[in-house]
Amino acid sequence: MAAASAMAGTVKALCRAPFGPTRRCASSLASLVSSHAAAAPDRLALAAPQQGLSWSFGELEDRAEHVAAALAARGYVRGHSLVTDLPNSAENLLLQVACSRLGVAVATAKDEAAVKELVSKRSLMGAVAHRPSSSESEALPSLLLQCQLPLPPFLVEELDGSLAAFQDGRCPDAVKVYDATALGYWSSTTALTNGEAISVMGASARDRLAMTAEDRVLVGITLCHAFGIGSAVGGAWLAGAAVVLPGASGIRGCGSPSQRAEATLACLASHRCTLLFADMHTLKALPLPGPGVDVSALRGGVCKVGSGSTFLEDVREAKLGPQNELRPLEYAGVRLVAIGKL
Repeated sequence: MAAASAMAGTVKALCRAPFGPTRRCASSLASLVSSHAAAAPDRLALAAPQQGLSWSFGELEDRAEHVAAALAARGYVRGHSLVTDLPNSAENLLLQVACSRLGVAVATAKDEAAVKELVSKRSLMGAVAHRPSSSESEALPSLLLQCQLPLPPFLVEELDGSLAAFQDGRCPDAVKVYDATALGYWSSTTALTNGEAISVMGASARDRLAMTAEDRVLVGITLCHAFGIGSAVGGAWLAGAAVVLPGASGIRGCGSPSQRAEATLACLASHRCTLLFADMHTLKALPLPGPGVDVSALRGGVCKVGSGSTFLEDVREAKLGPQNELRPLEYAGVRLVAIGKL
């Protein structure tokens, strides 16, 4: 009982603590959710059709608070990192929002050497691991389970929509301090900060695409990349728009392009998405809508054509043909803006 009481006190203290020099900041993934939850709690924040999920900003804020409190109870504080192999699911985005609340960074790793480098250089505390289905042969889930991390990984069923392993504690006073610390380490030990993701990349995408709160932004690329979490999610939430996630299999959401394309087309039609974020692999595999498939709500979007985060206004074609022939950078007659390196 004494130990349990001490742990409860620790959780409350962690949730109330200002984490040293941390300050609330507009350029934070978590603060975007918090601000919309306060101003318009019922506005749609996230839809994941293949998971059967639809969360308002108020619901997302509440879930992120639960997960942040549970992480704090396990010793995660500002400056720590955790590694994950979650696909492009609601759990992935929820985890990133929760970690942003605490100043904890989310990392991905390609192999054991990368995980060891994160452990040695980036205060890696543990992992949230995706349990693959019996038909999958991915190496990363078993890698995360086998690596000797300071804290053992938590297993999260792919697409279960709950992060149930974390739902065992609630902090009476939600963590409400944010700053522009590291948001993620995407196969690198160089951080993408909250400020870079939101105030730079997100703001640029919001302004270039003239995003509004009425948009539904389909994020057809991995959330574990600056383009996905910064340009797409950051831009959408800066505008108060909803993020729509097509179910994508594979490590870091980078599985089969044909599978991603199929899920993307289904979401474009079912959720009347107005903006599309995609890469060339998905766009090349994306079939034109057939009879009865209505994508007329689509008004624009962005296609990543290479490394970098600069809008390439003069790039109007890409190697999208079956034999990599140049084709117009568009979908269903709607132009997509290229993004990459000058």
